[in-house]
Amino acid sequence: MTPRHLPPSRFPFYAALALVFFATPVRADPPILLTVDQAVLADGVDRTSRTFLHTVTSPFARKQVSLWMQLRGTPELLDRVKSSNGKVTIHHVWRKYVLTGVETRLDQPLDIGREEYLLKLAGQVAANGYFTWRTWSDKQNLSSGNWRVDLEFDGHVPVMCPGDGGELQACSYPFKVE
Repeated sequence: MTPRHLPPSRFPFYAALALVFFATPVRADPPILLTVDQAVLADGVDRTSRTFLHTVTSPFARKQVSLWMQLRGTPELLDRVKSSNGKVTIHHVWRKYVLTGVETRLDQPLDIGREEYLLKLAGQVAANGYFTWRTWSDKQNLSSGNWRVDLEFDGHVPVMCPGDGGELQACSYPFKVE
């Protein structure tokens, strides 16, 4: 029996539409645990001060480059670090693109929150509501072409960054080597 307010020929369509609408689970966006305050392509990093030396601008002829960044972590990320033996690993994934797709994938794991730093990070969270962390990775002997460094958690889960319009997108840093 069909409802009186719908024409009989349209009832199966509306019933199917209602079934899809009500049966489709609502997908919540994952919480943002980590944001990038600053990312810089540089000619090197001073390991003592943990700061970059000189910025480089794409395209460049250098065969060696560093991607330096200052990250901001949430209290939830600090909880995850504490519950995983003091480590959460993110990755700088260096990719080179050619006409047929990805040619090279160079993965540089970066550990957040070594145990000796957990008290310092907890103090920052208590004072500011977040912690900051500086990290970098370097690549030598880069061949000419289009490169990109993606920021990912384990399992190839992208770290999300706000785009130009405020929408979230995977953190990615493209550059060109001549």
